[in-house]
Amino acid sequence: MDLAPSAGKLKHVLKHRKRLEQIEAIDMKEAVERMSIEKREEAVERGAIEKKEAATEKRGEGMKKTEEGMKKREAAKKRYKGKGKTAVFMTKEEKLKLELANYLEWKKKKEADRCDPMSEQVRDPYAFEARSFKQRWEEIYGKMGYGNFGDITSRFMSDSGAKIRESWQVYSVKVSELTGGLQWPLDVYGLVANPYLVLTGPMRAVVLCDCVVFEVSLYVRGTADSDDKELSLLAVSCKSDPCPSHSFLTTRSYTSRLSTLDFKLGHIVYSVEATINVKVISGPPHGFYGEFVAFTDKIEDGVVLHKSGDKELHLAGDKVNLSRSVVSVGSGGKLKISVMAWDGCVNSMGSLDFRPLKKGRSSGEIEVAGLCKLEVNVD
Repeated sequence: MDLAPSAGKLKHVLKHRKRLEQIEAIDMKEAVERMSIEKREEAVERGAIEKKEAATEKRGEGMKKTEEGMKKREAAKKRYKGKGKTAVFMTKEEKLKLELANYLEWKKKKEADRCDPMSEQVRDPYAFEARSFKQRWEEIYGKMGYGNFGDITSRFMSDSGAKIRESWQVYSVKVSELTGGLQWPLDVYGLVANPYLVLTGPMRAVVLCDCVVFEVSLYVRGTADSDDKELSLLAVSCKSDPCPSHSFLTTRSYTSRLSTLDFKLGHIVYSVEATINVKVISGPPHGFYGEFVAFTDKIEDGVVLHKSGDKELHLAGDKVNLSRSVVSVGSGGKLKISVMAWDGCVNSMGSLDFRPLKKGRSSGEIEVAGLCKLEVNVD
């Protein structure tokens, strides 16, 4: 049997195959076109999304800038409070003009306060100066390495000896007048004070190189802390006569807050510093009371070193805790230590003179007849 296809049949098969290839090509083309359309649609959609996101981001940045602008305007309003809306958008030149106007307004107010009869600067200039004294001192001297205002000055003893200088000696401080309904006795922070204040310093001689500032801060205790009152508030400069030939006494009075204070001061010429220590060598078994006073040069008034009153007993072997231990002595004069002692039965006195030295220590004993013996050292 002949299985080979005839020429006509083969031609028909080839034609049919070609037709199938054409159909496949058309389908492929259509598929490509559909894919292209889908890609374009996808790209358009993606572009729209990106555009939307960009717009959202831009809108967010705009809102952020608006918020920052509002904050700046609020800050400007606070800075130029009460100056109106125009102050928010001022130029640099306008801001300078406004600051100048604010300064002039402040200066005008300060001048008005100074002339105001109700201001402290007018009513009580000493108290006004005292309130700023500490701040000024620390701004000037604190930065120069002198320490803090409240630091206690340490003592330095030089082997080369002391320098002879002019000095102030504080003999007494007395409250001579009271106002505001105050009467004696006063509870001055735990101490029932009489008109003469008990002094516990200075720790060093007060050298008169230019002027000396005396600071006073006294308070009267009330029934509660809120009832405490300022008795005196001072920071006053004291000068003396230039180059006097001899030591002399002078008085100064200052009125501040609710009192007037009288200072009795001595200008000691050609002076050296003397530090005094007293120890009880012997005395009655039950102890004794005493008052210790230092006299210098030819000035009749004495510096009260300590007064025990009727509460503090001194016993044999005790060191007397002097309230004041430092005095100024004229180098050409003398230092006299005087003691008045009593024990309830016996009253007696004794004294001892010391010659001033530029350096070193002087020692001696004071015999208080019938009562006690004291050892005194002066550096």
